[in-house]
Amino acid sequence: MDEKVGTCSRCSKTIYCKSGFLNGTILKEGKLICFQSEENDIEKGVCPPLR
Repeated sequence: MDEKVGTCSRCSKTIYCKSGFLNGTILKEGKLICFQSEENDIEKGVCPPLR
């Protein structure tokens, strides 16, 4: 079951909880980002890997 939990603070994509697993990352400041935005940040060197 997919349950909407919020939107990505970087790209505004909807983030879901899928079968109990968050389909994104919660940053230290409490913001949600999708996995694609996290990967883009890592590739650009904007932030270190979060996982």
